[in-house]
Amino acid sequence: MGINDTFESGLELGLQITNEFINILQDDKSYQLKRIVILPDEIINEMKSNDNDNDNDNDNDTVLSVNDDIGKVQEVYLSKLGMKRMFLECYQCVYKDGNDDINALLGLLFITANDTTVMNKIVCKGYSDNYKLLITIGGYLTCSYDKTNKSSVLWTFFKKLFVSIHDNNVDNSSLLQYVIQVCLKSTLEHPRNYYACNSLRFFIASINNSHVWKEVIITILEFLRKFDDYSIWMVLLDSILNLKYNGFKYYRLEWERFGGICDCNNLKYDELKPILNDIYKDLKTFVLMVGPYGGLVLLKQLYLRLGIDEGLMVQLGDIIETHKNKNININDKLIYNMKRVYG
Repeated sequence: MGINDTFESGLELGLQITNEFINILQDDKSYQLKRIVILPDEIINEMKSNDNDNDNDNDNDTVLSVNDDIGKVQEVYLSKLGMKRMFLECYQCVYKDGNDDINALLGLLFITANDTTVMNKIVCKGYSDNYKLLITIGGYLTCSYDKTNKSSVLWTFFKKLFVSIHDNNVDNSSLLQYVIQVCLKSTLEHPRNYYACNSLRFFIASINNSHVWKEVIITILEFLRKFDDYSIWMVLLDSILNLKYNGFKYYRLEWERFGGICDCNNLKYDELKPILNDIYKDLKTFVLMVGPYGGLVLLKQLYLRLGIDEGLMVQLGDIIETHKNKNININDKLIYNMKRVYG
């Protein structure tokens, strides 16, 4: 029986594709970070026939999983026909059969990502392993399908799960690095993703350890060295300024609304200033070499708002003068963006 035959009215579909899809996302033997890509059926079939080392041991030709050992990401490919079949499976299970199977609910949430009814069913039903649920939703948020990637419902759910796990653990450094990577990966799929950037601020606000704070800031800077995203530069700026001025007040209130206890107020700007000064030196070298607009805005605001690097304006003036005299070959992008930022 072909897959199209199973779409006939009255035929029991089961949850074959749905279960396989969810199981791949929750596979803890592979990389935690997932990337879901929706592809035409022909491409999936071609990849399936050419790749004998993928993680699928059945005859299902709609889902394919491949580990990217360079990017440390598990690529999960789903065909368009498979996505349609998964929706039909889940819809029949939940709404026709009245069975709130957790995988069926998760399948529906992937395809109809702003459906608060489905999310509330998942919350009410409960889940035996919140961490597996977190990495499932994290997989959704790195999806190439923008209606899923940019779903406010999914991002809120992701943050709630993080709070629940965070407040019940002693060491959350690995958990924090994971959710930070999800946010960054999401902006790669859809640059300047508002929900991803807002969530990134939220997660940074949860940090109450200076060593972890340094690691996270360095992770974000390493990302920006490869992928210039103005919104991420502004997240970095806001996160530093928040330490100085309001102690992440908005995000601490949001944390409490999710039922958690946020102790991020333990971090003080004065204590982190030596760490920030060290990071700033490398940051400045990179920005003045490459010239990203967001990076130049960050340098200017740190100088104006926090008084970091009193010699910055003099150095920038020297760079512009040197460019005018054409004594050295200077990055045109740097000069163009400097004029935009500094006038």
